[in-house]
Amino acid sequence: MPYPTNLKQIANLVKTKRALLLDVRTKKEYCQGHLQGAHLISTPLPPLTRRESQMQSESLYYLLKDKKIHSNFPIYIYCKKGIRAKDAKNKLRRLGYKNVTFLGGVAVEPLNQLFQISSSYGKPWQIEKC
Repeated sequence: MPYPTNLKQIANLVKTKRALLLDVRTKKEYCQGHLQGAHLISTPLPPLTRRESQMQSESLYYLLKDKKIHSNFPIYIYCKKGIRAKDAKNKLRRLGYKNVTFLGGVAVEPLNQLFQISSSYGKPWQIEKC
């Protein structure tokens, strides 16, 4: 299945609340533009101190607990370049979440195309700003 079709499917899942979309960038990056429906887990740029890493894990845990997200619920994660999203994916796996998908970074292919040409493929994503 081509990647854009997957993105359309992910957008539909997020829109209908059958998946969770996490943005693990800084609040400033998030406010400059984020994918519609994304929840911010504000994460400083690496390398993270032990406390920053612990705070991110706690933020992830409480967001998922608050939303009553079960361990097999689809979760999609992105950041700017992919580093923070990979780290968050690993943390979610350690917390017991099994259906976690790394989307990459908004500054690299193919996710950056959503920010550059969000109207392609039937406008599956809207770019929001704070």
